[in-house]
Amino acid sequence: MEQKLIEIIQDVLDLGIDIEQINSDHSSWDSLAHLNLIIALEEEFDINIPPEDFSLLHSDIPNIIKYLEKQS
Repeated sequence: MEQKLIEIIQDVLDLGIDIEQINSDHSSWDSLAHLNLIIALEEEFDINIPPEDFSLLHSDIPNIIKYLEKQS
């Protein structure tokens, strides 16, 4: 799951840098990128992320992984 998440984030944020250093404070992670990330996660993991949970996914990779694991 972690590798797939990293690939999705790299694709959505169009990054080629060390993904482990990426969090929501990164300049590429704006509101549009965040919505695109949520859509990509819903499609890839076949889940529905309610709007009230969007803020839970605006942090860092470990927290996003924890959220996705709870949804599976």
